[in-house]
Amino acid sequence: NTDSSKLEIYNGEAWFEIDATSPELQTGGTRGLFYGGNTPSNRDRIEFINVDTTGNSVDFGNLLSASNEGGGGSADRSRGLISGGYPTTNVIQFVTIASTGDAVDFGDMTVARDYNASVNDRTRSVTGGSFTSMTNSMDYVTIQATGNSVDFGDLTQSRQTDGTCESQTRGIFMGGISPGPSYTAYNIIDYITTSTLGNA
Repeated sequence: NTDSSKLEIYNGEAWFEIDATSPELQTGGTRGLFYGGNTPSNRDRIEFINVDTTGNSVDFGNLLSASNEGGGGSADRSRGLISGGYPTTNVIQFVTIASTGDAVDFGDMTVARDYNASVNDRTRSVTGGSFTSMTNSMDYVTIQATGNSVDFGDLTQSRQTDGTCESQTRGIFMGGISPGPSYTAYNIIDYITTSTLGNA
């Protein structure tokens, strides 16, 4: 098709566009990143592994400041984001996954968060929950555009969010606890449609 510059075939009744994608585009890439920690004290180290091979992790670079952990991690195919963390912060950091180096400031969340979690699709990262500030709010950013986050909506319960998973369309926040002294554990599973705004 000279108008769309796409390859098409004719089945005898209508023209259909040929969907040609590389197997590489169907994978999540080859690197996995780890950051922070608290042994023997808070750490600012970022490490990486090649997921398709065995072996020990290798130094990637450093966070903006030492973190016990507890921040939300998300990524598209080229950029990784770290949102929040402990000590409690509203800072979002990013790294370029394919090249090693230190984290760079991305912007700020609407509220300081720790022990929060993030989900993402190919375009957007959504971060929710917090332990210290006990917020039910969720923020989002466009992964490839640096800047401050914007309110997305609310989780069904204010809590530290422990687990997440996602598809290309939906993000899921699972479990969590409230702060002490009498901790309340939640068996809640919330979901959002990542490309639209709204409450879980």
